[in-house]
Amino acid sequence: MSKLSNDYLTEKFDTLNSKYFENELPSIELEWGSFAMTSTAGYFWWNNVGSSKIKISPNIIKAEIWGDGFDKSLEETLLHEMVHFKQYLLGHFDNPTYAKSRTYSTHGLFFQQCVGFINSLSGGFYNIDIFHEIPLRK
Repeated sequence: MSKLSNDYLTEKFDTLNSKYFENELPSIELEWGSFAMTSTAGYFWWNNVGSSKIKISPNIIKAEIWGDGFDKSLEETLLHEMVHFKQYLLGHFDNPTYAKSRTYSTHGLFFQQCVGFINSLSGGFYNIDIFHEIPLRK
């Protein structure tokens, strides 16, 4: 299976959902963005009619080219977005103005507690943060 297939993303999502979320996250549309997606490594998107998806930039494959570990970069990015998905499902938003409309997600206390738990549970393997930029070398 190609690492740039949506099936590969689904396999990763299912594995991470089981290990770090006790399978509490329902299925979600997962897809690779275009190579033009350079400002972020991924994002969680939803609208007010209940449609949602996670999109990942294929540019994180650069991490593999440089030997930094494509799978680790992918998993950290996917976990970051999965925490946003959990926020959405539970209504845990730190800005009450945006929480009411569910059109914005934050990296506040709930988010930081979730990623801190995942980082700890991984034994320090992951270093998920509020930022998840595409690994670029200058």
